[in-house]
Amino acid sequence: MKTLYTQRLILRDFAQTDLVDFNRYCSVEGVGEMAGWSCHKSMEESQEILSRFIAEGHTYCLEDNLSHVVIGSIGIEEKNNEIFDIVRQKGLFGTIVEIGYVLEKQHWNKGLMTEAVLRVIDHCFCDLHVDNILVGHFPDNLQSKRVIEKCGFSPLITLEKIYPNQKGEKVDVCLYYMSAFDYFKKRLKKYSKAVAVVGMCGSGKSVLTEMFEKLGWNKIYFGGVTVAQLKKQGLEINEVNERAMREGLRKKYGMSAFSVLLVDEIKEKLQRGGLVLDGLYSWSEYTHLNVALDGNIVLCAVVTNRNLRYERLATRTVRPLSRQQAMSRDYSEIENLEKGGPIACAHFYIDNNGTEEQLRHNFYDFLAYLLKK
Repeated sequence: MKTLYTQRLILRDFAQTDLVDFNRYCSVEGVGEMAGWSCHKSMEESQEILSRFIAEGHTYCLEDNLSHVVIGSIGIEEKNNEIFDIVRQKGLFGTIVEIGYVLEKQHWNKGLMTEAVLRVIDHCFCDLHVDNILVGHFPDNLQSKRVIEKCGFSPLITLEKIYPNQKGEKVDVCLYYMSAFDYFKKRLKKYSKAVAVVGMCGSGKSVLTEMFEKLGWNKIYFGGVTVAQLKKQGLEINEVNERAMREGLRKKYGMSAFSVLLVDEIKEKLQRGGLVLDGLYSWSEYTHLNVALDGNIVLCAVVTNRNLRYERLATRTVRPLSRQQAMSRDYSEIENLEKGGPIACAHFYIDNNGTEEQLRHNFYDFLAYLLKK
């Protein structure tokens, strides 16, 4: 697993050399019991469990970065069991992982576990691209409850007599969750740059834009200018009239027409937080906005293989296009609308040749990129 760092801890893979430290904190009564397992009775028992942790590879050890002593662990596990079936019925979808943790008794109440869990949350959403994280505690484990609440998890459900404790008895467990959209929505709430989603027709720009709207971002649709002008002139809204209107506006205002017409609205909405631009086509539109916004614009290109785009366009419910129509539109947009420039010089590329889940996870990767900018 990827080694993670916090202010006071190193989160890394367990090694056989950690056995003495591992046995030390696992053999203290009251430590494992908080998480549902009995304290270790021998070095052999610790060795068996440590070997399993190393083989399975989804449990971090918590190493104090000053003393380099191992003082606890935190696991990230994706599994299919009764609990996961129940939470899916509560509306959780996609990839779900559960985290569990334990800390040496002498280090309790120092904020160390909160520090570790927050770093693991970042890792799950920004590196592993999971959709949801689960975490739970027994009703009487108030220390774990405080960690969960400090880290920003939301209550999900209390399951009765479902989780085995150290005695093998089924006990209640209070479950909490955090979704990727909740995580990124909070982290990007005050993002100060406009994101322009670009790509060829049928690549998935609208789907990606909807994901941004789910984050609570405002949207400006460049095509809305065309539709508004058609309505103003009493013209039917169709492919032929829209193309003629777009060409007319660009003849009047230049190739940056839509940026010129929308720049004031873009600046105003950008003051409110996250803003996604849907429908930026030309290189001139981008360069005009880049200057007007002092460089506060990010180009995100959605890329899909041409044959797959044509298949999607032929089967879409709204204004389907035949392969020949789609090809003609591609050529026209590249030759006449400078559409290749923003795609070729995008800051980030999202692949949309797979499933809906793969696209969503690629979207998380882009959001993680935004967090670093």
